[in-house]
Amino acid sequence: MLSTASLLMTATGSPVFGQGAAPRMFPAADFVESVGVCVHLSNRKSLYGNAATVIPLLKEIGIVHVRDDAIFASYVNRDYDFYKRVRALVAAGCRFDLVCADPVNGFLFMPTRRLQDVYDWCDQGVEIFEGGNESDLARKPNMNPAISAEHQRALFAAVKGNPKLRNIVVASPSYIQKSVPLAEDISDAVDWVNIHPYPGMEHPETKGPGALSGFVAASERFAGKKPVLVSETGYHTALQTTTGHLPVSEEIKTRYLPRLLLWNFMSGAKRSYIYELIDSNNNGPADKESHFGLIGFDGTPKPSFGAVKQLLGLLNRPAGGGKPAAKVQFSITGNTQDVWSVAFARGDGVQVVFVWLGVPGWDPNARAMRPPVTRDVSLAVTPVARAATAYQFQDNGTLAKRALEKSAGGFALTASDQLTAVEISL
Repeated sequence: MLSTASLLMTATGSPVFGQGAAPRMFPAADFVESVGVCVHLSNRKSLYGNAATVIPLLKEIGIVHVRDDAIFASYVNRDYDFYKRVRALVAAGCRFDLVCADPVNGFLFMPTRRLQDVYDWCDQGVEIFEGGNESDLARKPNMNPAISAEHQRALFAAVKGNPKLRNIVVASPSYIQKSVPLAEDISDAVDWVNIHPYPGMEHPETKGPGALSGFVAASERFAGKKPVLVSETGYHTALQTTTGHLPVSEEIKTRYLPRLLLWNFMSGAKRSYIYELIDSNNNGPADKESHFGLIGFDGTPKPSFGAVKQLLGLLNRPAGGGKPAAKVQFSITGNTQDVWSVAFARGDGVQVVFVWLGVPGWDPNARAMRPPVTRDVSLAVTPVARAATAYQFQDNGTLAKRALEKSAGGFALTASDQLTAVEISL
């Protein structure tokens, strides 16, 4: 995993690896590959129970990496409905991260001796096996840490000792924060560390309790320094929730999600799975599990669905006939307080620069959204660009498009906490 210092820029807009140096440009395909989404194909009461409904939604949003629980019981086999749905998604091009529940779970359990069967039941469409989901080690601290660790070691041995499975990534359990201090050292049984850094009501770039860096640092205690898998992240909009994980509005969720995905990628996360594709329940405005989805329980896409779709659509373009420009650099000047940016080279040769302000758009005390903040900056490109088009992400999930005007320092641009993408033609 690339170190955070080699990727991030400071809040002043300057790269941390040298004042005035050009931020690193990434292949756009790398970012597209870094985005996944959680599903619950075993939930027969929701739209997840129909693969013919789920597949078009995944194709529309542009995501192929999905996460779900591995299901196992004495009555489960290849013909079990859940695995029929999995195979339908695999046939449509999806690849799975499967959670292998440990005995601490209490509801599900995945015996590691049956991983080969599960892999075959999925038509070999598994790319990650991860340990227990949010295993609660504090509930029985004298037993659960050892139970969880032993299951993880068995999982790792079963995957790496099987020639058909050994190239699959083995991720750690996703310990909740109160379990982290109790977890045993499993660094010898982990390819990637697995975390659930939900920001809560905080903005993606926060330095508060929801900061990504804090979750990564805490995970090093039990996993060492490993590549990072964010197997769950996102925001919910259950506005009548009063305890625990607190909400934001749908407009702010829409404003934050693209920034969150970019932030995780810039910070070195190998993949980030949005929780989740479709609302799992329909239990009213106080139930969190009824309001995490990008799509409502009734199948209606929310504005946040549109925002993620627009983000991936801007970067997921097929290679064109021309050669990509070499050594393209950009710099941002002007009022750069709170400005963050990252650049991508698309397959068609176009460069895309994302610029935004890493500031909060949600007032947690009033539970109300704040109007967008703006700062005037200038975007300079080397070699000199012929034209630049800005696409500003709106809180309703759409894009506002406009051509940028050239100024003495480059292209005049209004940076905002509403993400802006700039397509650059050389």
